[in-house]
Amino acid sequence: IEQPGNAHNLAAGHSLVGMPMGEGGPTDDPTQSGGHSVDHTIANAITDPSVAMRSLHLGVRAPWEVCYTGAAEPVGRLTDPNQVIASLFGDFTNPDTAGVARLRQRRQSVLDATVGNIASLRQRLSTGDRIRLDEYLERVREIERRLSANVIRGESCSPLSERSLGRSPFREHDDRVDYFHPYYDPDVATPAMIDALVESLACDRTRVATLTLGDNNIWHWLRDRDDNVISATATGDWHQDVVHAYWGENDEGNNAIGDSLFEDQLRRVGRWEHSMFAYLLSRLQSRREGDGTLLDNCMVLFLNEFGAATHTHDDVPYIVAGRAGGVLRPGQWLRYNGEPHNRLLLSMLRTFGIDDPTFGDPAMCGAGPLTELFT
Repeated sequence: IEQPGNAHNLAAGHSLVGMPMGEGGPTDDPTQSGGHSVDHTIANAITDPSVAMRSLHLGVRAPWEVCYTGAAEPVGRLTDPNQVIASLFGDFTNPDTAGVARLRQRRQSVLDATVGNIASLRQRLSTGDRIRLDEYLERVREIERRLSANVIRGESCSPLSERSLGRSPFREHDDRVDYFHPYYDPDVATPAMIDALVESLACDRTRVATLTLGDNNIWHWLRDRDDNVISATATGDWHQDVVHAYWGENDEGNNAIGDSLFEDQLRRVGRWEHSMFAYLLSRLQSRREGDGTLLDNCMVLFLNEFGAATHTHDDVPYIVAGRAGGVLRPGQWLRYNGEPHNRLLLSMLRTFGIDDPTFGDPAMCGAGPLTELFT
């Protein structure tokens, strides 16, 4: 479906929703999702009130919205690993337990008063305003959940403490030109974010998590075949100068179709990004849970929003890892010709025992879940 707007916004917003982006708003507005994302459905089904965060959404240099609780309702990402650690484990690393309890009680009192005032207001609102108010109240209830969840569980749980972040040890110039708020280099922040994600699952602080990575203009920690730091060239925009130029779609006309140096750089960047996925899997596999590991009990989905830099939606690669408690069959290479990815999203629901007949656009669910994924 052809739609106006930035292709990356549209593809990212569609990837876990399975519906075209909604109309309205600026053409580049990434918030106009057509519905809720698959993680939202799964989190609602498998999370009980004792869990602090119904779902955890993290990002490192990630500009695109991916997760939604409803149409045009994006879920904000946490972009600072220490903010994640403080949110999930701050109460458990703070020695002043009495002070923490008082702070929780004070916050809860504020929430109680807010909800009471809003409930009386609701009766005087239009139907549309009530819908928006209900969405706001849902976010308030999520805060209440975090305040009331004060038990850390998990046999291999090790609550994290904040760590030193920021400058890459490979950065040649200590300036902040290419930093991304909150002032870190991704080679430092990404493993820290993965550690926080894994610990949140091991401690049962959440049961659903997403992590999005974006491009950098300078990859301080990577060198190409000529031993030069991998970086943007003509315009200072990596995505335009290298990714699009290699595929012949550079906006500045600086095309280098098939250039072997650009291919080398792309492969090295891709290898690093995949190494972060491998690091996530290794961390999950290192944590014992029941008779197996955390990875044995998880389903992990790794994806890119496009099949190639030409913004194609054909032949999009997906990697599914983990066994989800014995439901999934790993070690397969499967190819589907022209099948909509809604079938994969529907398979994710089936993995967690959710029997909805469709997900996203019903017309794109075809023959239903991908049965080959299951044992």
